[in-house]
Amino acid sequence: MSVLKDVNKELSPRKVAIFDVCGTLYNANTSKEFIDWIDLKKNKKRHIVIHSWVTSKLNAIFYKLTGTDLIRWHYTYKLKGRQQNDINSLACKFVNNILSCKIYPEVHALLRKYQNEGIETILMSASYDILIYHVAKYFNISSFHASILEVTDDGVLTGKLKLDLLGIKHDLLESITNSEIKLIVVSDNKSDIALLRKADKSYIVCHNDKAERFWKNAKLNNKVIIRPT
Repeated sequence: MSVLKDVNKELSPRKVAIFDVCGTLYNANTSKEFIDWIDLKKNKKRHIVIHSWVTSKLNAIFYKLTGTDLIRWHYTYKLKGRQQNDINSLACKFVNNILSCKIYPEVHALLRKYQNEGIETILMSASYDILIYHVAKYFNISSFHASILEVTDDGVLTGKLKLDLLGIKHDLLESITNSEIKLIVVSDNKSDIALLRKADKSYIVCHNDKAERFWKNAKLNNKVIIRPT
């Protein structure tokens, strides 16, 4: 009988839980807040303009039309000329000292639940790989995928992305899973909707009533709405 159980276990689909990071695990846009944190010489007036409501709306329209996030480009470019080792050290401090205070407890509890059940957990984020590496270590997750910062042969950041995962996580999923899986996806991001539609169970983190109305109307499998406190 025990042999039969082992055989059934081997034949059953692999279970995978994919977690977004920014706005899902944390009450933070990790890449933007990290750059602000290390940019000790930032121009305050320019900082106000970048974070203004008008700039955000114009950027959203431009992204919808072109697929390019200008604010994201601006933040990434500010890393140009920085040493990879120095930024990596700062990223470790940022994740452990700053982001640790911005964890959503409801989502963290869900992550721990799946880890305790032995379900494979993967972080999939459009944030910088240099940050998500330390986020994965913090949550004891062995597998992660993130946007990759471009680095020269001598370890200097170019201010560009070698790979940008923004809006293409669903394409990445097909390349990392070569067998049948039971998929769980946890995200707050509308740009992840194609990935969420592939899930057998989806958890949506909603930060306000407008977002909740949008996701309640979205056609997703076994949808659960989370309103973090």
